[in-house]
Amino acid sequence: MVLAKPQHAAQMQVYMHLTGITRALYMAVCKNTDALHIERIEVDSAMAERLLEKAGRIIFAQHPPLRISEDAAWFECRFCDHHAACQEGGCVAITCRSCLHATPVESGWHCARHDRMLSPAEQRAACGRHLFIPDLIPGEAIDAADDIVTYRMVDGSTWANDARITEVAPC
Repeated sequence: MVLAKPQHAAQMQVYMHLTGITRALYMAVCKNTDALHIERIEVDSAMAERLLEKAGRIIFAQHPPLRISEDAAWFECRFCDHHAACQEGGCVAITCRSCLHATPVESGWHCARHDRMLSPAEQRAACGRHLFIPDLIPGEAIDAADDIVTYRMVDGSTWANDARITEVAPC
């Protein structure tokens, strides 16, 4: 079943499971020859449940997942949207989802700083009191208070993630 693209098989199984349909049609085009591959896929609810459980473990994990590879040239890493932050020590996007005050809950994301649920637009924008999740900073947290976390960076310097001032992340 869709052996060449397991991520397509996974996506189809989850969609079928969540919508209640029992079969789907998979069609792919070979980019080299324009040959068509067409396959009828039957629902595999057990597979879908395993995939949804895995997604839940990742979403609700206390720490970000490990890298797919330590090799920045690995093909999956090269095409990842987070390559610069993960493999090159670049900036992590300032969003509510990268803030230590935000937590995923069953119905969305909750901000502990403002004690309310966050809309998708608010999550993307983030507020002016953003503090990075420490695991996302390439350094060790050495001090913290309500509005500031100080890090010793990999190069030995220190950087303060201070929610009281607007400051660019240590990129």
